[in-house]
Amino acid sequence: MPTVSQGSSQTLNLGPTDAYKVSVADGGEAYVDLLAGAPGSPYQSPRLRSPTDSRQFGPYGVPAVVRVRSQTGTTTYEQVGQQLALRQDAVSKKITNSLGEEVVVSGAAASSGGPIAALRTWYQAVAGRDYAAAKIVGIGDSWMEYRTATAFGRQWTQLLPKRLRAKYPTAGIGSGGGIGYVPIQNVSIFAPYTNPWVLAGAPAQNFTSGGLGLRYNIFGAAGQTATITFTGTHAVIHYLKASSTRVGYYKVDGGAAVTFETNNGAISDNGYVTIGPLVSGQHTLEVGWSSGGQVYIAGAAFYDGDLNAGIQFYEGGHTAFRTTDYLAVPALDARIATIGPHLLIIALGQNDFAQGAGLFISAAQYKANLETYIARLRAAGVTASILLMTSADTTLIKNAGQTSNWSDFVQAAKDIAAADTGGPGGASGVAHIALSDSGRIPASPGVAGGLWADAAHGGDVIQSWIADILVPPLSMA
Repeated sequence: MPTVSQGSSQTLNLGPTDAYKVSVADGGEAYVDLLAGAPGSPYQSPRLRSPTDSRQFGPYGVPAVVRVRSQTGTTTYEQVGQQLALRQDAVSKKITNSLGEEVVVSGAAASSGGPIAALRTWYQAVAGRDYAAAKIVGIGDSWMEYRTATAFGRQWTQLLPKRLRAKYPTAGIGSGGGIGYVPIQNVSIFAPYTNPWVLAGAPAQNFTSGGLGLRYNIFGAAGQTATITFTGTHAVIHYLKASSTRVGYYKVDGGAAVTFETNNGAISDNGYVTIGPLVSGQHTLEVGWSSGGQVYIAGAAFYDGDLNAGIQFYEGGHTAFRTTDYLAVPALDARIATIGPHLLIIALGQNDFAQGAGLFISAAQYKANLETYIARLRAAGVTASILLMTSADTTLIKNAGQTSNWSDFVQAAKDIAAADTGGPGGASGVAHIALSDSGRIPASPGVAGGLWADAAHGGDVIQSWIADILVPPLSMA
């Protein structure tokens, strides 16, 4: 394997489909410079650090010039093959890259190009979408919270249901359906993205205890409001139940205020207020406090003819969260169960691996945490098919003291899917897809052109790619 010694560099000429893996070891540090040709050049990659940090560069779709620089220690590089966009065989439904290698989704079936036995509950719901809604709930870290899309509607959590609805239309829903659940607050966002909810009066925020994504706003005074514009026939407000008198209100299209009492259950339980039917079209919804104690509102779900049919998505991500964080909030399990999902997408692992000292965990602990969490969700009444989705970013910084590699985390998720027995008939009810194995998403963060928003999060193009990658395994045929 070619090496680059300390203080030296090596220039590589890549063809449009060439890909190289660059690795550092023995206390070394290195950089990879994209000099010419590819989108975003000239560009310097984030630092590669040992022990055993490695990243793939290319393919870029055009000829490119890359320079490998070894700052300290020894750096190695190797060509890992020519990779093109995935191809799906029309007959076998198998997906392969340009090397003829099949892309595999873990679980009870072999290929991401066709049905996966572990997702049987989801497929059954899709088949019955004309009669009852097929519901997806997504939980996870910033890859679920879509913090790096440039505008609402461009995040993969919005694009995926649209693509699935296009493939599986529902009788009587000409628009395909509404935008689904929209949390009232984001933990963190990247400009120019803005949350479609407009807040007034500075209602306080909570990011630790309530709501689907463990984020809600606190309304306790006149003038504290949240307003959103949507297209649809129904809206369902999601609030946290209280144990004392706390009255909220809503207005539709600037009309008269309609009050609702939130003192109807144990605090932090989910509560819902259904609004409609409305004439299909554009509407505004305003929510706020009316009387009594503070009112806790997490967001609202919006439907356009698909309140009780079609394909729905409920996004509940939380930036920076790890498996440990979800295990610390058992009350969330019941909230997920009350929605009644048929598919639960769990996007966790990046922060378990790459957060700083005292926060990262080993791949073995990550596996144990996920197994515990899945068992607890099922005990709370979640009967959904479960899809574990690991990050597309293969360039995560490996902190000193981390004994596992990112590939170990990916393998842990695969092992969970293969060994699970919680599905129908005692078979696996868990599938896994590694976005880093897809062969479609470049592994070089920071490349301009809408690919990567920063060193660890995908921009608009990658958001769209994720939706495209998920459609085949979530399709019945």
